[in-house]
Amino acid sequence: MNIQINLKKIFRKITLVGLVVTSPISLANTSAADLYGPAKGSDVETVVLMSGTDYELKQISYTDENGAPQQSDFYFLYSSRGANEAYLYAGLPISERDEIVDEFDRTPVPCIKAAEPCMPELQAVDDEFDVIVLDKDAASVTSLSDMNALVAKRGWQDIQQEQYDLLNIKGINTGDDKFEAKGCFGWTHRSKNWSKSFNETFNKSKRFGSGNAFVDVEINATTSGNGKATLEYKYKRSFCIPYKIRMKKLNARADYAVTGDINLHGEATHTFTGYTWNIAEPNIANGWFMIGIVPVQYDVKLPIRAGTGDLTLSASGDVGLEKVLDITGHYEYACDKNNCARVSSSFNDNGTLSMDNIQYQLMASASIEPWAEVAIKGRIYWGLIWAKVGIKPSLPIKLSGYYGNMCGNGDNIGGNETVAAGVLDIDFRAGVVAQVKYFNEQYWQIYRTDIYFADLVNPYSSAFSPIIRPSVSNSSVTMPVSLRSCVKSADTGYQDFTVYWGDGSTSGISNLASSRTLNHNYASAGTYQISVRHSNGASTNRSVTVTGTTSVPVVSSFTAFAECFSGGQMPIAPQGEDLDLKRIPEDGMWLSGTVTATNSPTQYEVYMGSSLIYSGSNANFFKSFNYSPSYISLKARAKNNIGWSPFRSISIRCEQYLNGDSNKI
Repeated sequence: MNIQINLKKIFRKITLVGLVVTSPISLANTSAADLYGPAKGSDVETVVLMSGTDYELKQISYTDENGAPQQSDFYFLYSSRGANEAYLYAGLPISERDEIVDEFDRTPVPCIKAAEPCMPELQAVDDEFDVIVLDKDAASVTSLSDMNALVAKRGWQDIQQEQYDLLNIKGINTGDDKFEAKGCFGWTHRSKNWSKSFNETFNKSKRFGSGNAFVDVEINATTSGNGKATLEYKYKRSFCIPYKIRMKKLNARADYAVTGDINLHGEATHTFTGYTWNIAEPNIANGWFMIGIVPVQYDVKLPIRAGTGDLTLSASGDVGLEKVLDITGHYEYACDKNNCARVSSSFNDNGTLSMDNIQYQLMASASIEPWAEVAIKGRIYWGLIWAKVGIKPSLPIKLSGYYGNMCGNGDNIGGNETVAAGVLDIDFRAGVVAQVKYFNEQYWQIYRTDIYFADLVNPYSSAFSPIIRPSVSNSSVTMPVSLRSCVKSADTGYQDFTVYWGDGSTSGISNLASSRTLNHNYASAGTYQISVRHSNGASTNRSVTVTGTTSVPVVSSFTAFAECFSGGQMPIAPQGEDLDLKRIPEDGMWLSGTVTATNSPTQYEVYMGSSLIYSGSNANFFKSFNYSPSYISLKARAKNNIGWSPFRSISIRCEQYLNGDSNKI
C-alpha cells in the first residue's frame, strides 16, 4: 500500500519580525570606532595565544577601513574563575581581575549618568551570557598619560573624541578626576540590530520504501517577510576609551501568517523514520562591528526547515483528507544563557475541516506529523554565543485500527470480549522552537486543537463499549465506568456516554478521560438491565437485582394531643417521662404527638397549617405556643434514602385547663 502526503502551499506567506526589547539608545549605524574595524570580515585572522579554565587570550589581526593594519590581544573571560586564571597565568591586571570577579558575582552596575535611559537588567547574573571581552593593552593602563600614549600609538584619537562628544566633555586635558566626574570610566548599555527582507520558495519530496509498501512525501512552501535580530550588551570606558564589553541577550520576535492546505492519500504497511530537510539559511547579516576598540563578529541567518515526522502504518486501508490552513498570530521570546522565556504569543486557526473534506475507508493504523519551521538564528564570535527562535506548525494525523480480545472485559462476566475499532483523529498544533548554545532545541506548544475525529467502522467501533462494574447496596447502585485500553488515546471530546438504568431514567457522561463513578437509587425491588452506550452506538449491558428498602415511607399513623391553659403553669405529663419538666405558659398551648411510618424512615416533619413546627429523627414531637386556639390542623410526612412520603393530615381540638386545676373546663 502507499501513502502520499502533500503539504501544498503550506507557507504562502510568513512574516517574521525579530525584536523583543529595543534599547532606547541604539548604537549608530556607523561610528568613529567602525573605521577601525575589519574592512573585510573574511580577512580577519584569529590566534589563541593562551587558554585555561573559563578564559582565552586571543590575538585578532586584520586591515581596517582606513587601510591600516590592526593587531590586538583580547581576553575572553567566561566566569569569575576564568578572570582569576587569566590573572595568574595570562597577565590580567589584578585591578581588572577584582572588578570582573565582582561583575560576574553580582547584578551588573547601573549606568553612570542618572539621566541616561538604560536597558533593564536581567533578574540574576546567572541568566546572562557570561562573556566579557577586553583589550589587553588598554586593561593595563592606570594613568591618563599612559592612556594618551596608547591612544597616540594605536591611532584611537577619533574614538576618544567621539566619547567626549557623547558625554558632552569639552576642554578636558588634565587630571584623572575630571574623567571620573564626567563618566569616562562608566558602563553604558547599548543594542545592535540587524534586519533584512527575504523570500524563499522550495519544493522537496522523499520516497520511503518501495514496491507495494512505500510512502511519498512532498513539501512545497514559500516563505517571505523581514527577519531581524538584536544583540544587547554594555561596554566599559577607561579614560573615555571603550575597552571592555559584556554580552547580555539575543532577542527575537515574529509576526507570521500561514495559508495553504495539507493533503494526504494512500495506503501502506510499514514503519518509517521521519526525514528533515534543511531547506535554506539565507543571511540576514554577517560581518564585524566595533564597540570602542573591541571588534565583535556577528552572523545572523534565517534557518528554514521542513520534515515528514515519523510515519508508522500497519494493516491495510485507504484514507484521504484536505485541511485548509489560514493561520495568523505572533510570538515573542527572549533568549539568555539558560533558557528562552516567552514574552507573549497568540495563535488563530481560521481554517476549515468538514465532511466535505474527508473521504475514508480504513482498517489500519497510521500516525504522522508533517511540519515546517522558520526561525531567526544569531551568532556572536563564531558561535561563542548564539540563539535560535522560530515557529513550527504541524498536523498530527492518527489513523488506528484494532481487532482482538485483549482490550478488557466490559461487563465482568465470562472473559474478554472480541472488539474492533477504526478511528481517524486529526489535530493541529503550533509552537515555538528555541535553541541556544547551552541547551538543545526545545519546543513550547502555544496552540493545539482537535479538528476532526471519525469512527470508520460500520455501524460503529465496538471497542468504544465501556468497562462497567456495578455494585448493589439495598436500593442503591454504585457503578464505575471506564474506557478500554485500546481506545484510551482517542480524543476525550469523542468519549461521551449515556447510562440507561432500566427504570426509565438516564444519566450522561461527557469527555470521559479514564474512569468515572455514578450512583443511582431504585424506587422498588427487582431486576434491572443497565446499559451504558457510547455516542457511536457501542454499549455494555449488565443486569442488577435490587433488594431491601426500595420505596418511600408510608405514614401509617399520626396522633397528636393539644393542651391549652390560662392563668398559670402546671405539669402536663406523667411522672418519669421526658415531658414532666415541661410547663405550659401562663397563657398558651402545649402540643405533642407521634408519627408512625413504614420503610425505615430516618427523618420526620410536622406542619401546622403551612408552617413547619418540627423536623427531626425522633418519631415523637412536642412544642409550646403562647396562644390558645380551639382547633388545630396538622400534617406529617417521613423520609428514607429513597425519598419523602406523602403527607398525612389530622385535625384536633385543644383541651382547655384552668390555672391550678387539672380538670378540663
